[in-house]
Amino acid sequence: MTIDRLFDEVSRLPTAEKWQLVRHLLDELETEKKAAAREDWANFVNRMYGALADDPIERPSQLPLTERDPID
Repeated sequence: MTIDRLFDEVSRLPTAEKWQLVRHLLDELETEKKAAAREDWANFVNRMYGALADDPIERPSQLPLTERDPID
């Protein structure tokens, strides 16, 4: 079925069924959007981890503490 034929079929639907179709399509798009966001986050984490895999972040040893004047 082509998109034009689908549009033709939808134009013959009663208004209530058109709204039902609209709600269904919006729900589908929202689900796809959430799935894409999770996938994008996973790709970001993998890229960032990959960028640091050969050069891990390390905390240097503690510097000596300096003595300061007391607060009055």
